[in-house]
Amino acid sequence: MLRRIKVAYIQEFNRMEEALKNQAPAPALPDFSNPAVAARAWAEEYEQRVAAEEQKKLLAVKVEEMQPAWVFSRAG
Repeated sequence: MLRRIKVAYIQEFNRMEEALKNQAPAPALPDFSNPAVAARAWAEEYEQRVAAEEQKKLLAVKVEEMQPAWVFSRAG
């Protein structure tokens, strides 16, 4: 019984270890000792966030536009 548990534990550990090896690497942090590189990284992140917020607003408008049609189609 104890041997089966040990073998199962080792197999699961090996499976998880392999899954971690196959994961995409974490994004690298910018070189904060170089102000220009850090500023570019901040600007890129800021622009991505602004673009995502704009997309969110556009999608919210589309949902609002579609909602009355959905309500009426459900009423019949």
